Amino acid sequence: MLSKSQGLGWSNPDHPGHTMFPLLAMLLSNGPIGDTLVTELEATGRDPLESFAMTEEEHKPKLATPSMVALIQGARLGVALTDADRDAAIDAMRIAAEKRTEGILGNSRRQHYGHAALLVASCVAFAPKSRTSELLKWATDLRQRYSRRHAFRQELARACESLDVFMPA
Repeated sequence: MLSKSQGLGWSNPDHPGHTMFPLLAMLLSNGPIGDTLVTELEATGRDPLESFAMTEEEHKPKLATPSMVALIQGARLGVALTDADRDAAIDAMRIAAEKRTEGILGNSRRQHYGHAALLVASCVAFAPKSRTSELLKWATDLRQRYSRRHAFRQELARACESLDVFMPA
């Protein structure tokens, strides 16, 4: 679902990127994913009961609804990922990050450079250990492809720093 979604249109509430990308990052991480991704998930996540509501009255929760992050963190403890699961998750994240970056930079949407950079850095930060060098090379190649976009390169450096990712110059 994530890898098949468009690179643009993430502001649409039906776009899976804002929910699926942090979800996969949380599943791949062995700990917290960082405040930036959590904030994004909390800010853009829809009410989990929304898709089940038939009418506006049924849509109103009767009990306090936990946040999307709380639901994912609670469920994550019981999820055991296989190597194939981890590979599928990081592949979907990489495809989504690349599409988002191409869409944003291809349409010169400078106000969204930081978001694209965060997605790229997240792929490196949460890559399975066996694929870290592959994802680092991919991110470095992507940075090189957009070498004339200095604002993007700055945002990518900032995102890497916030996630403790070292990208050689």
